[in-house]
Amino acid sequence: MTLLSQPQLPRSAETPAFTERTASVHRGRIELATFYRGVHQRAASAAGIADVEWKSITELREELATRFPKVATMVADFIDAYDSWYSIHEGLERTARLSMLQQRALADAVVRRDETRRVLIAELQ
Repeated sequence: MTLLSQPQLPRSAETPAFTERTASVHRGRIELATFYRGVHQRAASAAGIADVEWKSITELREELATRFPKVATMVADFIDAYDSWYSIHEGLERTARLSMLQQRALADAVVRRDETRRVLIAELQ
């Protein structure tokens, strides 16, 4: 074993699925956080805030809220809509078929996500 390798844990019949699902959710959440950071940076840059790549999301949120409250609200609305869609979508990965209620919830989440994105982009152009 090299210094960089990790010992392999024994895998039971139950472990692989749990491990793969956990890893997938973890990767998905990391990608989501990266996406949200990009949303804040693009919105802040388009609004006229300097050095966005050198600021944390918290700093960008605060500066947007202070200098561009309308844009800050639009960013928050888009992220809320995107997160709602993502949560539904993430839950659907476990099921093969959707109930009518799930189909409606997903369709509503897609519409809200797309509309809040469209409004935010239009405001920043």
